[in-house]
Amino acid sequence: RGPVGGPLLAAALTVLLLGRRWLRRRQHAGFAADARVIRVLAPPLADPAGGEALWGNLGGLLRPAWARLWHGQPHIGFEYTWAGPVMTIGVWVPGTVPPGMIERAIEAAWPGAHAVTTPATPPLPPGALVTGGTLRLARTEVLPLKTDHGSDPLRALAAAGSGLTAGEHAIVQVLARP
Repeated sequence: RGPVGGPLLAAALTVLLLGRRWLRRRQHAGFAADARVIRVLAPPLADPAGGEALWGNLGGLLRPAWARLWHGQPHIGFEYTWAGPVMTIGVWVPGTVPPGMIERAIEAAWPGAHAVTTPATPPLPPGALVTGGTLRLARTEVLPLKTDHGSDPLRALAAAGSGLTAGEHAIVQVLARP
């Protein structure tokens, strides 16, 4: 049985891996097509509870299990971008998310905030010298994240980019799935 079963198993495994690769590429193409960036113009006073409200509103992005297998689970990317000393806050949204959904969720979470939508473009200028890295959670996904910070946890991040000069750029992207 080995001389017949071995090649058949290898062929089936190859077809399975190629099919998975094709499906991932198709899902990525769907996410990238018509993607947009939402620039968040913050209100004068932002309530920290707005973050919880935003995540509650983003629950509508969750798809049923069969749709996640075929179409994938859309994700969003929060971008903190500095061009010189000026920081902008943006949200990258895949094209499969209906227009206006995230914009309304942002404006509902923080009354007085405005969401300005533009087509997605590279966040850094073409030809820029780029270095990067990846940070991952040190604890398992089962353990909860700390949410009761004594002060604003983004304060240090906002201050980190304030020392840039004209012509320098920086970006911090946080990729998340609801």
